[in-house]
Amino acid sequence: DGGNREGWEYCRRNFLSGNTLELMSDMRRQFADLLHGIGFLPDGARSADRAGASHNRHAADVAMLRAVICAGMYPRLVSVRARGRRNELKTHEDGKVECHPS
Repeated sequence: DGGNREGWEYCRRNFLSGNTLELMSDMRRQFADLLHGIGFLPDGARSADRAGASHNRHAADVAMLRAVICAGMYPRLVSVRARGRRNELKTHEDGKVECHPS
């Protein structure tokens, strides 16, 4: 296939690994499926290859970014349960906890 050959040639000229790029693309699709599964991406945005507004709707939400980074660095740190207008936070060691107001 001519297009595929051109892609591999581009990778060679730019010192890129075609296999690694394919692996990254597969991981991106898998991540999009996982985000869709937990309701973070709507149905129309399931394909990771279609970057659009639905993929970027949380891009300006700094609090969300901080929460995602924290969750990645400290998995299972706290469990969150919806309690009316407020969320209840619990840890394994301390039980119910409150967020610092800062």
